[in-house]
Amino acid sequence: MTWSPRHRRRPTVQDRLAVTVLLLLALAAAWVVLADQVLGNGSSTALWSDALAGALLGAAVIIRLLVPRPAVLSMGTAWAAGVWLVAAPLVLGYTDDSANWPAVWHDVTLGFAVMIVATIGALAAREPG
Repeated sequence: MTWSPRHRRRPTVQDRLAVTVLLLLALAAAWVVLADQVLGNGSSTALWSDALAGALLGAAVIIRLLVPRPAVLSMGTAWAAGVWLVAAPLVLGYTDDSANWPAVWHDVTLGFAVMIVATIGALAAREPG
């Protein structure tokens, strides 16, 4: 049997959800790296923390693109980046200065959003049945 476009498998809702999750995580990775420059947050500690989290998110997206199964590793990596974004202000102590509060709220909000998207991505990647 020869290949033809008629025999191609149509994307399922699960496939579309996986693509949407990867797109959202890629955008979050780019944003978390650029946010400190765009928003003008002054803390160099927050800058380096966000660069690390962005790199981790970018790595999660690349892992998922290169190794489609299992998605647990890539979504777990993205989830860990989200946890770090939430915890970093407290761990690194940039909550002490009131000038850093925009960076704190940005990191915490984005961290929770990344954790939610990564959880959805992990659940969507499960095999049916």
